[in-house]
Amino acid sequence: LGVGRPSTYAGTVQILRDRAYVLPNNKRTAKNRVYAGSAITAQRAAGAIGEDMSSGSGMVPSLSAFVVSALLEEHCKMYVDPLFTAQMEERLDEIANPTTTSGDAVQDEQLRIKYLDEFYAGKDGLAAQVMKIEKEVNPENARRVSNLPGLTNNTDGDIGLFVGPWGPYIKQISMNIEKPMTAPLPASMASDLSTITSSRLHQILWAKKEGNILGVHPDDGRNIQLKVARFGAYLQWGDDGEDGTTTHTLPAHLRTMKALTTIDAGEIKANMLGITLEEAIQYVNLPRTVGDMNDLPILAAIGRYGPYLKYNNTFFSLTPKDGDVLTIDAETAQELIQEQMKKKGSARNVMAEIGTKEDALITVKTGRFGPYINWNKVNAKLPNEYYDNPEELPLEEAWVLIQEKEKVQQAGDGTTGKRKKKKTKKEQFDILLPPAPKRPISAYLHFCAEKRSEVAERVSGLANVSKELARLWSETEKQKRKQYEDMAEAGKRDYVKKKEVWANECQALLDDNNKDTKEKDKNNQRSGKSKSASSRSLKGLKKKKKKTQTEKAKKTKRSPSAYMLFCAAHRQEIVDEDGNKLSLGETTKRLAKMWNECQEETKEEFILKADKLKEEAALA
Repeated sequence: LGVGRPSTYAGTVQILRDRAYVLPNNKRTAKNRVYAGSAITAQRAAGAIGEDMSSGSGMVPSLSAFVVSALLEEHCKMYVDPLFTAQMEERLDEIANPTTTSGDAVQDEQLRIKYLDEFYAGKDGLAAQVMKIEKEVNPENARRVSNLPGLTNNTDGDIGLFVGPWGPYIKQISMNIEKPMTAPLPASMASDLSTITSSRLHQILWAKKEGNILGVHPDDGRNIQLKVARFGAYLQWGDDGEDGTTTHTLPAHLRTMKALTTIDAGEIKANMLGITLEEAIQYVNLPRTVGDMNDLPILAAIGRYGPYLKYNNTFFSLTPKDGDVLTIDAETAQELIQEQMKKKGSARNVMAEIGTKEDALITVKTGRFGPYINWNKVNAKLPNEYYDNPEELPLEEAWVLIQEKEKVQQAGDGTTGKRKKKKTKKEQFDILLPPAPKRPISAYLHFCAEKRSEVAERVSGLANVSKELARLWSETEKQKRKQYEDMAEAGKRDYVKKKEVWANECQALLDDNNKDTKEKDKNNQRSGKSKSASSRSLKGLKKKKKKTQTEKAKKTKRSPSAYMLFCAAHRQEIVDEDGNKLSLGETTKRLAKMWNECQEETKEEFILKADKLKEEAALA
């Protein structure tokens, strides 16, 4: 086009990347790039957070790029016209290198001001265009993606694809619907725009609205449903809100929605991914027992990192070239496990495998101080006569050595093999004192306790509620504050009384203990030793006594909240396109978003479970 200069390319491309208008079409670039601040919001809106791009080079446009391009083409045509850019460059060159040689600084300044007035001011200036967009453009319509090639045949117009702060989503746009249905667009589709078609958007939205029931499980008669969430498709065994309902992950090629069946617009197909009922039953029944090896079972299942085999408490990855998790046979599984065990054995310094005892393998490993026998977390010394040929060690002899070592560890501290540490004098003579009374709360906290429920109805989010309470307190007159100050003063007086009673009780306990140890203290003084730890006054006594492990064990464990139960049930769904585990921070953010966006019926289910656990904990 002959527009632009090479010196501006790098800065322009960097802005396009930071605002997520283009995404790197390269896995290494996508993984190594670090985003912060507003760039994270831009990446999330474009649907690129946690999603790797396909292999290749260069850049591909994001959904945000289509939205912004459509908005500019409709309301600011002149700014996206190549002719406008070319003319702007000519004007800027004229200002920088004026054709007149008079050298009049005033004339040059007027030339600059004239150009700026034409660009920013006036009826067609940038300022007027921005004000016009803010007044006339509906924000909901501005977020809609309508110029994708796959959406050109959306003739009925009853659904739309939108870009929001938490990622792209699908929404009903019919005027006669009071509360339109929405569904998140899977991340794999957001990173591959060729998969976005009108029919597929219909299917995803319909799956959330009507439920994609594949059939009934023959064991208990409950429905098996195919559902679509932010990170792809998954199976649900049971209905929403039903006791015992479980979710089950799918292989990556199905979970990423790239196998979604293409159908005509308006047609609904219950089985979007081509999964039969028999296959769905097999997926929800995982893990399955493939066979046995050395009298130990081999299990096949699908986890957060994809399909795997489990043998002797060890996991072995199962790639598509190795076999299918539903159909792999015992012989193939044994060959795969033995092959991977050789690789892992060399990495873990395994010299020989002796045999199996109590469902765990006994091996001989080489360590820092020479060969040793290992079983679970118990390590025993290898007899000298087997140093050269450890594979000749009899199983029963190895088992006897392991049992003897285990007895030594049990006599010590846990399983570390260390002897119990001798108690110090302080641990021997200290006595358990009653807990100190709680400190009184301030007038501001009394105000917050009274107004919090009222503010929470108007403002959402803990941080926003706290800010609103602080604002209301700052605007409260001194006369109205007096009632809260009186409450705080009364609490302070009550605290002083309770603290005095507590101090007297503690001193009485110490005095009683001192009487019992008085004779011992005298003997210690005669021999030049210090007084026993319990022979002292209340002065300098710690307000909080460190609890022992026994006391901590006796303390009742706090029951989980509804949100924690929700996270535990959906944590396995939080994976990227390849089924890899995400970071703790990103997992927490996505779980929080899923909780905020889930329906009230789903939240009520976890709230009831949390209340039930709380009642059981109280009775215990």
